[in-house]
Amino acid sequence: MQAVMSVADVMMILFGMVHRSLVIWEDMISSKKFALAVAKEARAGDHLVVVGDYESASSLNFYEPLCVAVFDGVAYALIPGTKYRDAPRIVLTRGEFKTLWRAGGRVFALLPEARQGELLPEGTEMLQVLVRNH
Repeated sequence: MQAVMSVADVMMILFGMVHRSLVIWEDMISSKKFALAVAKEARAGDHLVVVGDYESASSLNFYEPLCVAVFDGVAYALIPGTKYRDAPRIVLTRGEFKTLWRAGGRVFALLPEARQGELLPEGTEMLQVLVRNH
C-alpha cells in the first residue's frame, strides 16, 4: 500500500507541475486569447482565416463561432474530412483569399507579425492581441 501511495503522490506532483507549465505557456501554445477577441467582435457573415498551417491555431473553433479557413498553409488534421463532397472549402488559394478579402464582410486573419506586410491592402483595420512573452 505504501508503494501505491508513493506512486500516487509522485503522479499528483507531476500532474500539478504539468498543469502549471501549461498555464504559464498558454499564450504561446494556444490561440485562445485571439479566439476570444474575435468572438467578441464577430458577426454573421464574417470570416476567420489562419495564414499558415491550421495546426498553429487549431483551438480557434472551440472558442469562437466562425468557420476557420486556411491560406498559404495546410490543414493536415482536417484532410480526411475535406475529401467529402459536401465539405466546405477551407484551404484557400491565393485567388480565393483575395476574393474573400475584397468581399463585403469582415475577415479576421491570424498571422505572425512578420507577415502583416503581406496582407495590408487599403481599408484594413488591425486588431492586435498582445501575447505575453516569458
